[in-house]
Amino acid sequence: SSGASPLGLACQMERVESVEMLIQAGADVNLAGLVGRTPLYKACERGSLQSIRLLLGAGAGINMTVKKSEPTSSAAMEVKAGATPCFVACREGFVKCVRLLITAAADINLATEDGASPLIAAAMGCDCSRVQTASARADVIQLLYAAGVETRTEFEGKSPIAWAEKLGFMGCVKALQQPVTAA
Repeated sequence: SSGASPLGLACQMERVESVEMLIQAGADVNLAGLVGRTPLYKACERGSLQSIRLLLGAGAGINMTVKKSEPTSSAAMEVKAGATPCFVACREGFVKCVRLLITAAADINLATEDGASPLIAAAMGCDCSRVQTASARADVIQLLYAAGVETRTEFEGKSPIAWAEKLGFMGCVKALQQPVTAA
């Protein structure tokens, strides 16, 4: 059992009408499941822009972090302790979600407990079935740059550009090499 609240499940299942109804009924927008994934984290994991707007409008904690790691069959899909909604939206390449989170003052430099920043997440992506193209993550990188992200960050001894090169994401490599452009 994930220990997810009804609101968390509605976000995970992308049921926007249910999200709205539960918020109107007074559901706790910050109630996390067993590992600490909040409804906002789950909405960002799915790229549900409407749910994200509803949750932020209801006061969801934009920088709340996952409390403990949850291994999965794919290391790239692992829920990382310390991950924020911004981290997961960057990893998934959800450009509009990242833009909304930046506008709402998400901390774009808040790293996971093992040191992976949202910029690293965008450079590495994930290998799940819902992953966006490397070109979408390149757009996320440009958004992060335009918002003033800390670029001198490393994960497991590698920079964002080293990760993108190692994984063959050349669009991300190009974005990481570019000076800040209008996003």
